[in-house]
Amino acid sequence: MKFALAVYGSRGDVEPQAAVGRELLRRGHDVRIAVPPDLCGLVESTGVTAVEYGPDTRDVLFGKKTNPVRLLSTSKGYFSQTWTQMGATLASLTDGTDLLLTAALVHDIGRVREFTYGAEIGLTEEGRLLGHLVIGERMLSERSAGLLDDARRLALLHCVLCHHGPASAPGGRFASTEALALYRLNAVDAGIKGALEHGLGAD
Repeated sequence: MKFALAVYGSRGDVEPQAAVGRELLRRGHDVRIAVPPDLCGLVESTGVTAVEYGPDTRDVLFGKKTNPVRLLSTSKGYFSQTWTQMGATLASLTDGTDLLLTAALVHDIGRVREFTYGAEIGLTEEGRLLGHLVIGERMLSERSAGLLDDARRLALLHCVLCHHGPASAPGGRFASTEALALYRLNAVDAGIKGALEHGLGAD
C-alpha cells in the first residue's frame, strides 16, 4: 500500500510521524512524509522519503515573522500564500495513494479559507456564506486539475463533502465505503476530543 503522511510543526511534531513511517516502511509499504524543509533530514535518516512542506520552521519561530506588529500586518497574505503552496504539495504527495488516507489528510482543508487569522480568529465572508465543506471542494477542484483523473477527483470530493454525514450526497447516501469510513472516523475523533476536553464521566 502507498502511504502519504503530512505534518507541519517542530521536531517534536515530526518525530512521531517519522516513527510511524519507519514502521510502515518496515512492513513493506511505500511511504512518503511531507514535513518542513529543515526537518527533511530527520525523516530521511529513518529511511523514509521526505517531501518539503511549507516554510522553514526556523524562519517562522525565530525569523522576522515573530515580530508581533509585522505578523499582524502581513499575516493574511503570508498565510494565504503559504497554505496555497502547502495545498499544492499535498495534492502532488497524495498521487496514487489510498483514497481514504488522502481524504483524511485534506478533508478539513477548507478551514484555511473559512477563518481570518490575526489578533483574533473570525469567519471570512466566504466562510460565513459557504462553510468549510464547500470551500474545501472548491480548493481541491482548483488544485487537482491535471493531477487527478475525473474518477479519482470525484471520489475524493465525495469523501470531503460527506465527512460530516451523507446529507450533502445525492439521495442522502454514501457512495463509497471510504466516504462512510471517513465520516465514522471523524465522528470518533470528535467524540474523543470532546471527552478529553470535558471529562470522561458518563454524564
